[in-house]
Amino acid sequence: MKLSVLSLVLALSVAGSAFAAGGAETSSFGPDGPMVIEVFQWGPRDVAADDQVVAFINERLNIDLQISRILAREYTQNLEVKIAAGDIPDLFRLQRSFPQVYQNLYRDNYLANVSDYAQRQNLGNLQRWFTEPGVEEYAEADGFYRVPSRITPRGAVGNMLYRSDWVDRLGLDLPTTNDEFVEFLRAVVTARPGGDNTVALTGVGIGPLEGFTLGFTDALDWKLVDGEYTWVRTLPSYREGLRFVRDLYSQGLVDREIFTLNETQSRGKFVGGTAFIAFPHGGTWDRHPQYAALLAENNPDGVVSILDPRPAGPEGIVYGGFYGLADPWVVPKRGQREDMIERVVTLLDYVHSEEGVSVLLNGVEGIHYVLSDGERVTTDAHTRDIIPGLGHLFAMSTDYSQGKLDINETVNRSREIATQYAVYNPLSDVFSGEAYVRYIPQMNEVHEQWFTDFVTGVRDLDRDWGAYITALRRVGLDQVTQEVNAELQ
Repeated sequence: MKLSVLSLVLALSVAGSAFAAGGAETSSFGPDGPMVIEVFQWGPRDVAADDQVVAFINERLNIDLQISRILAREYTQNLEVKIAAGDIPDLFRLQRSFPQVYQNLYRDNYLANVSDYAQRQNLGNLQRWFTEPGVEEYAEADGFYRVPSRITPRGAVGNMLYRSDWVDRLGLDLPTTNDEFVEFLRAVVTARPGGDNTVALTGVGIGPLEGFTLGFTDALDWKLVDGEYTWVRTLPSYREGLRFVRDLYSQGLVDREIFTLNETQSRGKFVGGTAFIAFPHGGTWDRHPQYAALLAENNPDGVVSILDPRPAGPEGIVYGGFYGLADPWVVPKRGQREDMIERVVTLLDYVHSEEGVSVLLNGVEGIHYVLSDGERVTTDAHTRDIIPGLGHLFAMSTDYSQGKLDINETVNRSREIATQYAVYNPLSDVFSGEAYVRYIPQMNEVHEQWFTDFVTGVRDLDRDWGAYITALRRVGLDQVTQEVNAELQ
């Protein structure tokens, strides 16, 4: 279970006391070698011990960069545990879904003003980054205490990967509506091309299934209804989207383990040859080439495609859109040595340089690729260190949307189609209203539990819908709605 906001506040207080007592003495700095910088983030795979991108950055900046990561779904909970234990990384990311974490850290004077350090050290790359369009939304009155990443180009991308070789083998037509989609899945389950354990649709948690509700609501998070912004997950049209998902589940067209799988397990079903459709965690910018490569290792004849455009619901074809900037990096200062903070900010400056971005997205020339007639020819080291469509894991510290603009023909076409039908959250990712920060995490937890119960049939969508709305009101729905309307109206 996730730590509560109150628990996090108490944890910060305890951790701050621990740092004041002895944090500086235990700071990772080798007297006879480079400064150790511990980084914590999420991502699809670990950094290899002999990673040559890290080796290059270490040599370039005279540091010892140590990157630990965890799956995105488990990240914030683990970060809060680290904070509570006083095991604080020197640099770490914050997820947009948990705005209270940043607000607590900032309010408790726990974070370094990165722009202040960048100015004092004359770090031009960071200073330029802070003037990029949209980045200014992440600033406080006196500067930047968080450095957002540009995770994607503005737009959207399809998220349903499917076995197109199975479609060809079974002679199926691609679905254009929800009704056709149901028959599409049913045909595969009946034919069982993956054997007795064939799964029609797999993924991670409620996110993949909630995507189907967009075709019923035509909105992301907040929708203007009769002059007032309403949380999409309380709309009657959202309930109808849930009904569609429930019916998929009740007919055996959804993986029974979808609510408990992590991405490694879900991906294993797809690349192992038992799942027909997979919703990878996050977008398919990097996942399509990754899943395709892994499937090819098990089945050279397997083909991975993206189901675009997605089937139309009552409101038509709808995708969830991205603004691009999100998930900022922060540098803790509580009890930390000044030279450590300065070095970490210097690292952030480097990865925002032209060379730094290139190294993180493409690797090191002569190690990860060689140039032939002006084109990059990749090596085995590239396959080990660089994630297709994402770059190096640490590329998430900067503008890694550049790597998503020319991944392969399938993904590029998906971006064109999905962006055409994209809807966007009217509320900024950095909105920090008091009620919003306080209650949204609790509202999300209530929604996730009830979503699962509605889909699995534990609760009835018609009989228990009122109780669901009441449960949301108990954890701040009305206060958040009022605050959001004050912001958006």
